[in-house]
Amino acid sequence: MDNNHTGCTIDNIKIKTKGDGSTGDYEYWSGTSMAAPHVSGLAALAWAYKLNLSAAAVKDAVINQGDDDSSLTGRTLTGKRINANGTLNYLKSAKQIIVVDLTAISESVIVDDVEHTVVISVPYGTSLTSVVPTIDHNGASISPASGVAQNFTSSVEYTVTATDASTQAWTVSVTVLANTAKEITAFSLNDLAEDGIIDEAGHTIAINVSYGTNVVDLVPTITITGNSVSPASGIAQDFTNPVTYTVTAENDSTQAYAVTVTVGENPFAVAKVKFRDGSGSSKTTSKTKISLDFSGIGNSTEFIISKSADFSGASWRAIKDSTKVTIKKKSGKQKFYIKFRNADGIESQVFTKTLQYKVSKRVLKVSKKRVSKGDILVESGKNFSKNSEVVLYFSKPGGGYYAPKTVTTSKKGAFSISYRVNNPPGAYNWYAIDKKTGKTTKKLKYTIK
Repeated sequence: MDNNHTGCTIDNIKIKTKGDGSTGDYEYWSGTSMAAPHVSGLAALAWAYKLNLSAAAVKDAVINQGDDDSSLTGRTLTGKRINANGTLNYLKSAKQIIVVDLTAISESVIVDDVEHTVVISVPYGTSLTSVVPTIDHNGASISPASGVAQNFTSSVEYTVTATDASTQAWTVSVTVLANTAKEITAFSLNDLAEDGIIDEAGHTIAINVSYGTNVVDLVPTITITGNSVSPASGIAQDFTNPVTYTVTAENDSTQAYAVTVTVGENPFAVAKVKFRDGSGSSKTTSKTKISLDFSGIGNSTEFIISKSADFSGASWRAIKDSTKVTIKKKSGKQKFYIKFRNADGIESQVFTKTLQYKVSKRVLKVSKKRVSKGDILVESGKNFSKNSEVVLYFSKPGGGYYAPKTVTTSKKGAFSISYRVNNPPGAYNWYAIDKKTGKTTKKLKYTIK
């Protein structure tokens, strides 16, 4: 065959007669069974004319150089009839880049036959300093050659030379796509021990905090792979209800995460506190040292008690088998506030207990209310200031008082004196003054016969 195909051109042949093949003459047949060998034959003709063509280049030449045929519109992909002469003429001067493949890393390739440009997108993180392109074209040659590494950090110009020696310059540009990563990889709250559990499939984050944690003002620390997160890391949030965080990637795509904070169960839910003064009563006492009984307090190691709701001035104390607290010696109801703290540093809710304090009256006593001269008389008192002094006053039968007598009380606030009666007969009375408090007792009467 003459590759210059200067012979005659035959167009629109119509065969008027049909045969059944028995005569060996030409026959008329239609359908894809007839179209396929004609198209295949033209493809073979194109390859015979230009051996370096790829399948894509042959397909491009056959399809683009076909003739429009209205009878084929809607019946075939192109609505065209093949044109062998047009295809070969096209290939003679063709210098198109069909496609450029960057060693299987191309995300997309856009070939512009008008501007003679090729724009290629590659994944984020791809290095462009030494990329090997595979270039499919329909010319006779291309320079730089296909398969030779190039630095695509800037555009590279390729020149395609056609069979007829005409040339066409092409500009190939490679763009690295923006990072699509938009994950939350770590999530923590304040200095709390537990980090969030991230479910990447469900895009949820669950984080548990100890009982007593105030969730209305927690500051999260967030690590992401994206460009930004909103609300931002380090900004206090109210986690009473789930909070949505949205991560934005460098390519502006987004991913939302729902963060849920769960407060642990109250370890002091069944805790109980009661006073015990040894008399069996937990609501009234006349003692200044009283025991505290605890139950249901788990692994608590400390407690704090105060008469102030804000516990001002109070200190944490170790819990012992027998824990005693000091009660003010003041008549009336006294309200106490109590909290516990366990080994994990978790504090309980505030317990309130009310105790009725009864101040013991100072009591004077004589061993006999009627005595004779020469008898031994014992005079005693209790409920005075401990380890202190009491001043005793004794009346005279005819009026007035003898010189006062001072006695020392015991560690329980009691005293006792005894003497042989040598006073004249008559009615007597005596009383005492607590030297520490200044309180005076009632007068106690007795008679000497």
